[in-house]
Amino acid sequence: MVGAMSGCWPARDFHHVYEHAQQTSTSASVLARQAAVRYGVMHGGESERLPASQLTAQDYSPTDHLDALFPSLESLSLLPRIESKLIRHEIQLRHAIAEMQERVTANKEIAAECVGRVEEKLKLLHDEISTTQAKAGQAEDFVSSVTKEIRRLDTAKRNVAATMTIVKRLQMLISAFDQLQRLASSKKYAETASLLSAVLQLMTHFKAYRSIPQIAVLSQEIADLQRSLLEQVASDFEGYFSTGLSPQTRIVLTQGCQLVEVLGDGPKERISTWYINSQLREYRNVFRGHEEAGSLDNLSRRYAWLKRVFRSYEDEHAQIFPESWHLQEQLIRQGCESTKEDLVTVMARSRPNIKLLLQALQETLDFERYLGERMGAAPRASIDSVKSVHSDASDKQQRGYRISEAFEPYLNLFVDMQDQVLSGMLAGYRSAPWPTLDEPALPSSADLFYFYLTTTTQCAEISTGAPLWEFAKVMAKYLNQYHDLILASKYSNGVVTVEEIIMVLRTAEYCSETTLQLEERIKQLISPPFVERITYQYQHSQFLSLMGRSMDLLVSHLDRVVDTALRDMLKISWSSMSESGDQSQYVSLLSAGLLREGKRVLHNLGKDRFIRSFCDRLVENFVRCYSGYIVKCKPINEVAAEQMLLDIYSIKATLLNLPGAETTAAYAAIVSKQIGRLETLLKVLHVSVNPPEGFVANYIFIIADASVGNFVKVLDIKGVSRQQHGRLIDVFNKQVNAARREDPASLDNSHPLLDKLQVLGDARSPVESHSGIFSKDGLLGGLTHGSAGGIAGIGGGSHGLGSPVHSPVHERQSYFRSPSTAQARPPPEGVKQSMQSDLSSLQSRSSTPGMPLDGRFVERQFGKLFSKRSSSAASLFQGNGNP
Repeated sequence: MVGAMSGCWPARDFHHVYEHAQQTSTSASVLARQAAVRYGVMHGGESERLPASQLTAQDYSPTDHLDALFPSLESLSLLPRIESKLIRHEIQLRHAIAEMQERVTANKEIAAECVGRVEEKLKLLHDEISTTQAKAGQAEDFVSSVTKEIRRLDTAKRNVAATMTIVKRLQMLISAFDQLQRLASSKKYAETASLLSAVLQLMTHFKAYRSIPQIAVLSQEIADLQRSLLEQVASDFEGYFSTGLSPQTRIVLTQGCQLVEVLGDGPKERISTWYINSQLREYRNVFRGHEEAGSLDNLSRRYAWLKRVFRSYEDEHAQIFPESWHLQEQLIRQGCESTKEDLVTVMARSRPNIKLLLQALQETLDFERYLGERMGAAPRASIDSVKSVHSDASDKQQRGYRISEAFEPYLNLFVDMQDQVLSGMLAGYRSAPWPTLDEPALPSSADLFYFYLTTTTQCAEISTGAPLWEFAKVMAKYLNQYHDLILASKYSNGVVTVEEIIMVLRTAEYCSETTLQLEERIKQLISPPFVERITYQYQHSQFLSLMGRSMDLLVSHLDRVVDTALRDMLKISWSSMSESGDQSQYVSLLSAGLLREGKRVLHNLGKDRFIRSFCDRLVENFVRCYSGYIVKCKPINEVAAEQMLLDIYSIKATLLNLPGAETTAAYAAIVSKQIGRLETLLKVLHVSVNPPEGFVANYIFIIADASVGNFVKVLDIKGVSRQQHGRLIDVFNKQVNAARREDPASLDNSHPLLDKLQVLGDARSPVESHSGIFSKDGLLGGLTHGSAGGIAGIGGGSHGLGSPVHSPVHERQSYFRSPSTAQARPPPEGVKQSMQSDLSSLQSRSSTPGMPLDGRFVERQFGKLFSKRSSSAASLFQGNGNP
């Protein structure tokens, strides 16, 4: 069949020929239409043809084509030529069509021949398959007839073998049962157990034959014998336990347990229950029948009795019962359940007082711990079944001896008692004397948290559920009271010293850290449903806020020292100063006060982050305060500005030396940045306003500020009359626009110091105006010139208003961790004269007609000034004055 098909055309060629024949007429018409395109008329040197899409269209119109071929009368001269070509092409098309038709006819004949051969081969194949199936059926019938007798013989053989096996087992069963009957009355329990096990094993083979009367009778006799043996063993247990055990009777009972184990789970449960009840009968009679004996006062007697029962089992009876019976666990569980039922009844009858309740609960937990050790399991953490490190199976196993669950409904008494204890502790803390700074924190804070941690552990032993959650709320309550009544109240009780503020700061820090540790500890102990509820973030934030408030008060103390010293600036006639000299008198007073009170604070702060925060705030507040006094001293002429620059240099050296040997480069950078803002202001004040172009150029170069408001503030400080403001502002706007056209990012929108500076209508103290710390009543009165007096007039609520001095999201490099060798020194000899010379040159340059003071000249002059100074002194004037 395959050979016949190989001589035919492929199926795809056959279909191609057939389709080609169907399209012959269509192709002929298409070719005829395309002929006009191939033989287009040449007219005017160009070939005019219609698109092929028009020639193949179903609604083809020859009129349109003819109009295209012969658009004019002159083109008719080409008609013979075109006609000749069309005739030749038509002949070619006819020949092509004839060849295609012959090919299609031949292909049809070949395809028909191939189909016939395939059908013939398929018929032959079908006949061969039918013949094979018939022969296979005949062979199967023959084999079945041959092996029929063999199969019958095999079945008979199997039946005979099974019958022989059953008969043999039946003989063995009857023989063993006869022996078992003879042994039953001899109390030879070991042999009886072995023989009974064999009888029961043989009997399992006859379950399918119990419908046979003889087998049913035999099965009933075996069951009766089992019951008789059980009664005999139970009678021996009762008799021997009542008369006392001897070595011989122990052996008999041990073998009896072996027999009971063969009898099955029911008999084993009966013997176990009898033994447990016999051991606990007297215990139940004593403590349930007498109200006094069963009270909580005698709970220790209960547990002593149970311990004696458990030890008796281990010492005398454990060898009798197989370990697989777990009789010790059952005895302990039954004893605990009986005790728990008794305790529930006793406490329901008369509500216990808290002292007796806790004593009984502690005795119960100790007893449970004792049982856990004897059971070979870890002691439980509390009476709750929710919080357990054991598996579900282990938890279910231990639940039976959890006597302490009986106390759970009364645990609110424990929480109430702790509430009363904490209330008394807080009252004692309020009346306790305030310690010296030798203590790292208030002793009461350590005492409070020690009580919290120990009581939390004790409560977790009692319960890790709702009682521990209630106690956690009590702890939060007294944390709030400790913050309000012990720490924050110090700031509302009148006078407070620096040392007391530092003690509050230290204690608040200790409380904030320990509060988080307490929260973590409770989360470890409490049951999972309560974990998400435990949070002391509010209390933690309160203590952080109190730390920030304490730091604000310490900085305010130094602010008052600064304010007192700077008041002497107002006594100097800065507007009429004609020459500069050594540092002003107020500088000595200021430096002495800063060093004295600063050391007093820093020496007791202790921790680096406190020192860092204190110094940073002090420097920032000083700059605001000093800039305020510059405003109060207006007008400031050029000589006064020069003198203030000298004063600022000396004050900067004092600030750098404030931390002492612990000064670091980071702190020095902070001082330089903050003091640099004052220096830029004073450098601008040193420049004369004439000519206006030179003054404005210097202002833009030094301040780099495009704010008109800040520029007007500088004019007011210099004492420039209002009539000159308009001219200077116009020049300022022109130069600012020019600078921004050249470099849009060259100028800032506002200078940080000038932006916050108040110039007009300011009649308050600069400290009050700019430090932002003092209230109208004055927070730090009395702490000036090293006074040991207190800080009077501190008000405010119980919650700190200052920002926290330290938090996990605000960690910076420690400014005071390692000593720095780059400490500020007094100006070297000749610095003052050099500075005066350079400033005079700068002033003369700006006032000389025809010599505009541009940025390049200022940069050259300041660069020359830098070259004359040491690296420390060079920070007095920075290149562009920007912080």
